[in-house]
Amino acid sequence: MTSKKYISVNVLMDVQCNDLLGCSAKKNIRCKRHEAAARLKDHLLRFGSDWTETTTQKKQ
Repeated sequence: MTSKKYISVNVLMDVQCNDLLGCSAKKNIRCKRHEAAARLKDHLLRFGSDWTETTTQKKQ
């Protein structure tokens, strides 16, 4: 029997994205951590490693 291995990733996000994630998590009846994981997984499976950001972000 093969078990899945999970990795923890910490991310920084602005207040607006945090609020959107919170609303989405509530709508989908998930905690924010599970909502973020589901959204990241969906994005990675759709776009793979070929996606590049088209907007310029301010570096901290």
